[in-house]
Amino acid sequence: MSRRLRCFVGIPLSSQVRGRLEREIGFLQLAGAPVRWVPKENMHITVRFLGEIDPDEVIPVCRVLEEVADEVPRHRLEIRKLILFPPGKPPRVIASGVEGDTDKLLATFNLLQDRFETIGFRREQRRLMPHVTLGRLKGPPGEDLLNRVERAKARGFGVVDVNALHLILSERSPNGAVYSSMEAVDLLG
Repeated sequence: MSRRLRCFVGIPLSSQVRGRLEREIGFLQLAGAPVRWVPKENMHITVRFLGEIDPDEVIPVCRVLEEVADEVPRHRLEIRKLILFPPGKPPRVIASGVEGDTDKLLATFNLLQDRFETIGFRREQRRLMPHVTLGRLKGPPGEDLLNRVERAKARGFGVVDVNALHLILSERSPNGAVYSSMEAVDLLG
């Protein structure tokens, strides 16, 4: 039996945006809160999580990406402000928000939902909440971290030109997940 692959469809960030987010994480780390921070090379926007798939499902998944990419124009997203998830509950995730052409991102998600369902994937039950995960809390955030997040509510971190959809492999390691792009499919010009 072959090893299953943990995959998702995502949009990588430019090195400039990742660098700005990494600097913001450095500021947040000064609060000393119990957070597992995301390394800058893993920062991305998840469009559709697939979970564990068989290696023989990679080609059909890539075909779906090609079909969807033919229908979605290139667009721009802005990475700005800091947010905490879930709203209204004790926070578990620190993230940066995504603004700009989010209607195109939502259209991409909906197309992926429909097309992946035709090849046997279940629909995501949660609606798309575009964000870039920066860290996962391992305990209460503390007042200092909450204040630092509040001060960054209006801060901008840069623009992402969305030119392609990536099938990203997530491999677990002792030092956390390692992400690599298995396939990149260019969006409609």
